[in-house]
Amino acid sequence: MMGGRMESGEARGDVRGAGVITPALPDLTEYPHLASIYDDEFRTRYQRDNETAPDLLWTALCDADPIGDPYRREFNVLISEGVACGLLDNGARSRLRSSSADQRWGAFSELEVGHFFSERAFAWVPRPTGKGRRQGDIGLRLLQPAFVEVKAILDRPIQATQEFISRKVWRIGENCLKKVDRPLWAQTWIQQLAPDFDGGDYRRWLLRGLESNQPLPFHLEYVSRSGLVVQIEVVRSPLTSGEATQTQMPPACWLSTGSYIRQSINKAYEQVPDDGRVSLIILRPHLTFKPGIDDMLDSLYGKQQWIVSVGPKPTLVGTKRARDGFFSRSVRTRVSGVGLLNAVRTEHGTQLSLDLYHNPFARYPLNWQSLAGAAIRHLVPGDDGTMVWVEAPHD
Repeated sequence: MMGGRMESGEARGDVRGAGVITPALPDLTEYPHLASIYDDEFRTRYQRDNETAPDLLWTALCDADPIGDPYRREFNVLISEGVACGLLDNGARSRLRSSSADQRWGAFSELEVGHFFSERAFAWVPRPTGKGRRQGDIGLRLLQPAFVEVKAILDRPIQATQEFISRKVWRIGENCLKKVDRPLWAQTWIQQLAPDFDGGDYRRWLLRGLESNQPLPFHLEYVSRSGLVVQIEVVRSPLTSGEATQTQMPPACWLSTGSYIRQSINKAYEQVPDDGRVSLIILRPHLTFKPGIDDMLDSLYGKQQWIVSVGPKPTLVGTKRARDGFFSRSVRTRVSGVGLLNAVRTEHGTQLSLDLYHNPFARYPLNWQSLAGAAIRHLVPGDDGTMVWVEAPHD
């Protein structure tokens, strides 16, 4: 992610031996909290394993160039504050050192959100109790106590997602065809991938289609809430035995940013309590292509649809939202809002801001003024029923 690394071995203080050049690690004497988590053994391994695709942590831990100093300071502060407030417990410390990027950046995202609230003088406690025995990340002490679950969003390797979804679609198709007493042949195409896949929903949909009385051949199209699109052409089985059979084409290698958003908030919702507290999900993206306002609006409130008048000269008369958003009148009403913690990298460090999208159907709505501050804005229901942006005035 960072550029400007020096190529000179002498300038970098590289260690040369047996024809192998090992760049010198940065001195972390000025960053004792960072060094307490990441010793030289970890940093040497991380340097070797991630040199071909260095991320921000690689720059802080492994690149001696001064360009990494602002990020070393930031990580040092986050860890120091996490220890002081109790958010950096043994579990979080282990996740910071995990070989899984999801675990590492998940822990850092929690520390960032805690730092963001502390900078704005909001009082909070770590690890509040959520649904059942689950734990959240932050308990805000507002006029209304607020439960906060933080989720990091990372890129998923398309090949791994492709193989996982392909296997599930094939197994479900095979199982459904065995239950249908018809000599069918199903040709399946996965037109659009999504990192989240509800196998039970797909199984129920497929059985309804295969067990219907539609004449052969017929076309089926499955579109999940997460963005997965599967198309199936069904004709009479070519097998002489008359058994049901299937074939499957490789899936299209494309994932939308909205898919990552929906997957993350669906998982976070499992933590959300139902005890009168305001509950917020805050997403911290670490994506190649950061989600924008349109991605959030489509994911939370439903995809935008055009309304066109019919007649000899069709005319655009307005827009509306489809009923495929995360927020709904009848389900997922425990969550009061979903926030997006935006991060802008500069040569002086990271600038954070929070956009909070309120759930108009929330069982326990948040009074936005109780969580107003610098670099925070809220999308709330307006007097006319439309959603409007509001924020506290500041100098």
